[in-house]
Amino acid sequence: MAKSSRSIIFRADDAGVNPSASKAIFHCLQEGMVRNVGIMVPPAGNAEAVAMFRDLPDGAVLGLHATITSEWDGQRWGPVLGAEAVPSLVGPDGTFHPSTAIVKDHAKPEEVEREVRAQLERVLEWGFQPRYLDTHMVFTWIPGMSEAMALICADHDLVFANSGNFQGLPKPAEPAPTSSRDKLMARIDAASAPGTYVYVSHPSYDGADTKGMFKKGGSQWEAILGNRKAEAEMLCDPAVIDEVRQRDIQSLTYVEASAA
Repeated sequence: MAKSSRSIIFRADDAGVNPSASKAIFHCLQEGMVRNVGIMVPPAGNAEAVAMFRDLPDGAVLGLHATITSEWDGQRWGPVLGAEAVPSLVGPDGTFHPSTAIVKDHAKPEEVEREVRAQLERVLEWGFQPRYLDTHMVFTWIPGMSEAMALICADHDLVFANSGNFQGLPKPAEPAPTSSRDKLMARIDAASAPGTYVYVSHPSYDGADTKGMFKKGGSQWEAILGNRKAEAEMLCDPAVIDEVRQRDIQSLTYVEASAA
């Protein structure tokens, strides 16, 4: 069989943030297109994820979703090292800063590196074999952060997902489609050049735990929740999976893409 000229790394982030997200992501691994899953260590809701993702489906890989921000008002988390050990990473309540902009103004790169190394050690203690590292809210744009993450990856033989070697699927032309299925297909069709692309998703069911993350409520949060539920359904939809196959797309893990 001839090798496809276009490949996609289907990735799901935020495993461990709460049971509803973890269950949706695991279903996308079992029945859907996801082959790469990033686990978060700091959230308190990851105990179920530890048990769930210990036995990954064949062909799937797990990565560390390195986390140094806590953006939701209804669910807060902080460093695994403790606030006193990395004081530049936390606010007055001892949890992570809510945005990367605040991280840029306050966080010390050496404290970020220590915290992410501790998160990686925790994942190893749980019995996982992470194969890649990516960053929650993509904090590698901050000076010094990309270099620190690259060093951790080199030390542990991990693929660095934010290295610049992987390009996201391009955004579709305006007017943008509204459904999850149409958005994905438009982005795949916009990626006309041969190469390997990344599709980052955040599948989740709309359980009380996920709804509780959005304490303030409002249309913005309802839209986020609706998008995550729709994405979970779309990634497991047999008709969508067949459409991707018809476009001659090869699905890869970060490990496979790095070896190609």
